[in-house]
Amino acid sequence: QHPRERIRWNEAALEAARSLNRRKSTARHLIALGDSYVDLGEINHAIDCYEQALSLASSIRDRRGEADARSGLGQAHYLAGGLDAARRFHGEALDLAYQIGDHRVEAVALGNLGVTHFGQGEVRTSCDLFEQQLKLAREMGDRRNESVALGGIGMTWLALGEPESALGRLRAQLQVA
Repeated sequence: QHPRERIRWNEAALEAARSLNRRKSTARHLIALGDSYVDLGEINHAIDCYEQALSLASSIRDRRGEADARSGLGQAHYLAGGLDAARRFHGEALDLAYQIGDHRVEAVALGNLGVTHFGQGEVRTSCDLFEQQLKLAREMGDRRNESVALGGIGMTWLALGEPESALGRLRAQLQVA
């Protein structure tokens, strides 16, 4: 669906969740709205949705919701050029993922941190984070995160002046994709 259509659906679902006092569902729909606003490049709207979701998830002790909201905030701040804020939010999402033992959220957070470190010029740290994401993704059989990690590793190897190593990882990413 186009992000505008997803927004329309999620706003209806959000209204229903609020009217039924389903706070966890309300937080999830706010996160989904934030994701759609990110897809449209409407970063301020996205940040507002993620902040509302984070506040709600924290109030009901929904740690997974907190991690997802922090991940969304990290992505939104990254896209807005706020790399320090992005790094902080992605780090917090990773910490929460460890605490709750959610390996999918952990893999996504590792990849997001890898991109952020790359954007800050910390290429070797970025590569290490992508390697951790790759290991975790393969352990879980998560092909999407495996593909993302391979692409990230390829990108870092290219930045480090190792085009042959980069090409091998990017070919592997293409095969997984």
